[in-house]
Amino acid sequence: MSNPLNGAQDNAEAKWIKLGKITYTDPLGVERVWETAERQTRPQNSLIDAVGIVAILETSHGPEVLLQKQYRPPIDKISIEVPAGLVDEGETPEQCAVRELKEETGYVGVAEKTSAIMYNDPGFCNTNLNMVHIRVDMSLAANQNPQPELEENEFIECFTVPLATLFEETKKLDEQGITRSLTQIPKEDKPSMAFVPRLRHITAPNLAQHIRKMTSSTFTIPFNQAEREQQIPVTCPSNNKDGQSISQSQLLSFPAFKTWLSSLQKSLAHQKASTHEFHKSPYVLRQIDIQAVDHFGGGRLGFLKMKAVVSNDSGESLPGSIFLRGGSVAMLLILQPDDVPATSEEDKYAIMTVQPRIPAGSLKFAEIPAGMLDDSGTFAGGAAKEIHEETGLLIPQEELIDLTSLASTFVESRHEKSSSGTEDFLQKAVYPSPGGSDEFIPVFLCQKRMPRQDIQAMQGRLTGIRHEREKITLKIVPLDDLWKEGLRDGKTLAAWALYTGLKQEGRI
Repeated sequence: MSNPLNGAQDNAEAKWIKLGKITYTDPLGVERVWETAERQTRPQNSLIDAVGIVAILETSHGPEVLLQKQYRPPIDKISIEVPAGLVDEGETPEQCAVRELKEETGYVGVAEKTSAIMYNDPGFCNTNLNMVHIRVDMSLAANQNPQPELEENEFIECFTVPLATLFEETKKLDEQGITRSLTQIPKEDKPSMAFVPRLRHITAPNLAQHIRKMTSSTFTIPFNQAEREQQIPVTCPSNNKDGQSISQSQLLSFPAFKTWLSSLQKSLAHQKASTHEFHKSPYVLRQIDIQAVDHFGGGRLGFLKMKAVVSNDSGESLPGSIFLRGGSVAMLLILQPDDVPATSEEDKYAIMTVQPRIPAGSLKFAEIPAGMLDDSGTFAGGAAKEIHEETGLLIPQEELIDLTSLASTFVESRHEKSSSGTEDFLQKAVYPSPGGSDEFIPVFLCQKRMPRQDIQAMQGRLTGIRHEREKITLKIVPLDDLWKEGLRDGKTLAAWALYTGLKQEGRI
């Protein structure tokens, strides 16, 4: 190998890098000059020069990090580094990372996380990059015998190291003396090349994620897809006294998870139909990462924050970050004074609740009565229970009308498949935030006639179960004004739309 800097080069001859001088004024008001270098390859509309790629190979032996050995003329050494490459015009960091990974290593992966912009040596040059975390599914056919697509001047050797022993492996390199420059090695021991670790691309955020993975427990769950039962790996943080935040049996018995998994399984199975938009390149569930677990009183499992890895054999993935909480119920309670004819549509009122909703940043959030479903019982039973807890009214569940179920049945009977793409295996309920949560809400209707003074007495009443930290104030509003009073509450607007639509169709 040649000695670095064996000849000077004029800026006019430089293709990749140019030197320059910057004149600036320091905080003391002194004008100064700084010598700098910069790449000439940054695309015009790009904020970065390159990407570094943290590629994690999910193998049967556990996660492994993909590294490279590559000769680097500026240091006259072989560098141990993660895959990296320059951004092309019009590319996003994620697109560049997936392309470079395929070209340099042959592997197909899915970009999962991108770092903030990082500067490699800001005291010398303006070169920068994004780190892109890529998951490589080793079960894909494309990853069984990966073939890199190297350029004629690229000489790259790929190898993997178990993520759990990454730092030990780099320490071994150092102990072998291969991180020293050639001038520091005795002549009789001097090799033609030396190794220098170049792991600076593995950033603190990625290391934190890796350390979490290294201290996570893993189990598998059965899942039927692609016409056979597969074992899906599940990782979860080890943060309780048993070394595990949630066990396999706890997860599989959690009603919210069971409902979500069943719905996803049926949805993926629909890809077998030749008319399905994903039929030619179907998606499959590959892994579930449990990121956080929240328990209610008595140790009952409450909420899960998790990420489902759903991708196809082309390396394309679907968004899979999920706040898993399960079903709730909402109630539209319509009251009418008994001194008004029962056939009249006049003088009707709706019950709203006003209570603190800290997730929304409010201490006075107006909404229709609602509550989470417990682990047993029917939707109607849960609705009747919540009505009693929040309003004090005792309503037999057989008097409740399930508006969402009624509307679904009516639409199906008319053969009007929803233009929103709702699938028949989903719950007959409203999904308020399907882009981030599994929560589904059946909406029930209760119409009750009672003395006018009793209706008036409910205005401003304090209710709720105090030991469950509920602080609820009742608000009685004219039914015609319900949509205005509850315009920030999705449950209220859904109830209003269902009630109005079914009323117009003569179904209630």
